[in-house]
Amino acid sequence: GTHNVSKEYRKPENLDARLTSLGEAQCEQLAVKAQYMNDIELVVSSPLTRTLQTATLSFGSQMNAGVPFLAEESIRETVNYLCDCRRAIEDIIPEFPGVEFSRIVHNEDELWNRYARKYGCQESYTKRRESADEAAIAQRARMFFQWIKTRPEKEIAVVSHQAFLHHAFSHDQPSGANRVIEYLGQEDREFMMEWFDNCELRTLVVDFEV
Repeated sequence: GTHNVSKEYRKPENLDARLTSLGEAQCEQLAVKAQYMNDIELVVSSPLTRTLQTATLSFGSQMNAGVPFLAEESIRETVNYLCDCRRAIEDIIPEFPGVEFSRIVHNEDELWNRYARKYGCQESYTKRRESADEAAIAQRARMFFQWIKTRPEKEIAVVSHQAFLHHAFSHDQPSGANRVIEYLGQEDREFMMEWFDNCELRTLVVDFEV
């Protein structure tokens, strides 16, 4: 995203940062592989602009085939800087007509506003916000997996963010209060705990406890 190029995470121009031309090109490269993933039944994306761009560019073949695309608040990036603040949903919807936004409860960014009420504006509080609240991030990840558990689809593409995914798959492993998932083996754990690259695709098989 533009925020990762300039490193100006707090600048208003990077609010809900968009993909750069390089990011769009990376999505096009992924789309070449994704066009053969015919088993995908659902695409779920964070409602931030850069992930919606990634989802629609990378899985365009699935969208053209009628696969549903859903925006999901629980998998958005950790809320620390203005680049992590999403625009109003009413402003985002016209840009992504193929995405369903019915699961987004608030038009304005209530998650961002919650931390703004707690810490104040970017100028008065320059430290990380949600990343200092690991329990909240873990809870978001659990909410997502609980929702996925209720879905009828078995093959789901999830488009999220590097820091959120790192928190979800890494914190307090192999045990601890903020643990989200359990791994079957050390090799899987080490692989999923590595930081994701831009536009990287990984496959994860999830078995929900009854």
